[in-house]
Order: sequence, then C-alpha cells, then structure tokens
Amino acid sequence: MRTTSPSLDDLRHYSLTHSAVEHAFLRSAKAGQVQPLDMAHVMRAYAAYSSKFPSLITALFDHAMPRAVRSLIEEVLEEERADHAGVSHADLLSRTADSFRIDYDLELLTAMRVETTCYASSVGATVRLGLGHALGALGPATEWIVPTIYTNFVEWWARAAPIVARDEFFAFHVDADELHAELFERAIALCIATDAVGLADVQDGCATTLIARAKLWNGLEVLCRAL
Repeated sequence: MRTTSPSLDDLRHYSLTHSAVEHAFLRSAKAGQVQPLDMAHVMRAYAAYSSKFPSLITALFDHAMPRAVRSLIEEVLEEERADHAGVSHADLLSRTADSFRIDYDLELLTAMRVETTCYASSVGATVRLGLGHALGALGPATEWIVPTIYTNFVEWWARAAPIVARDEFFAFHVDADELHAELFERAIALCIATDAVGLADVQDGCATTLIARAKLWNGLEVLCRAL
C-alpha cells in the first residue's frame, strides 16, 4: 500500500494535470485522430529518447544518496535495461513503428529525432543539477506520468492502427512503469525523510522537465502537420 505525505500527493496532482500530460496531441491520439503515418514517424523518433533513458537513470548515481535509495534506483535501472523477449526497449519501439510498413519521410523523421534528442538533453541537464532535481525529473515528471501518457497511445492503437501493425511497446510499458513510479516515489520519500534532498529541488526538477516534455509534444504535433 502506498503511503505519501500531502506534499508528495500535491506533486503527483501537479504532474498528472500538467499540459505535458493533458496535451492536445495526446488527446488527439486518444481519440484516434492522429494518422498512422504520423504516429509511425513519432514512434520511430521517440525511440531516440528511449535509447537514452537508461543512461539518464545511471547519471543519478553521480550524486550521493542513502543506500536504501540507491537500491530502489538500481531496481528501476535493472528493469529499464532488461530486454523484452530479447529486444531492447528502444528497438522494441522502433520495431513497433516499422510494423506499419510505411516509407519514412527521412527529412521529417530527422526533424522529429532532433526534437526527442533535445528533450533528452534537457532532462540530462536537469539530472546533473543535483539529486533532488534528478529525482524530480525522472520520478514525478517521467515515471509517474508515463503510464497515463502511454495509455493514450494504447487507446489510439485500439481505434486507428491497421491490423498489420502490432503494439509491442506501449501496453507493456503502462504496466511496467507503474512499478517504476512506485519505486521513485519511495526513493523521494526516503530522501526527504532523511534530509538527503529538499522538496523544493524535487519540485523544480519536476517542473523543468514537464515544461520540456510539453515542448516536445508541441514540436512533434507541428511536424505531424507537415506530412
């Protein structure tokens, strides 16, 4: 059973109601209004971020932290590095995109990869600021919200995807990241309880990363219109 302080509950509410989670692009995806050609490009480009995510978690270990917190983060990292049926998470997402059997617009795909790479770089910069900022960036602004975000894509798949395409990534991660969210929540609570970090730093890391993710959706949405 999850137990949290009111402050962490407030942070969870802030994260889940942020424009990065309630973005128009995600609402369109949930309603099945994003075209398969657009979505294939988005997923192929998003794989560039997915491939970098384990290194973002690894960067947490550059900061001093209580041993119990380190164990929780190591558990998340082990999950993120694990293959799914022998395929890495990033390759799984690329394979999901490729299952549409479309010809990619390489100029557009490159532009989308720039967006996702810039987002990953922004998260990395926040992670390097300190443990509190890092936990805020990767916990409340990532693992806590990803199940909700990816559910939009699962619902899009049910409405819009052709039979030839298979979702091997999003449905799997909705469940897996619920566990990651809980592990990060426990890590943050432990750090605050032991004065290893201040809540203000966690909030700042969370807010900065959510703004960057909203900008990512903005960029991808605009590029989809270019198709």
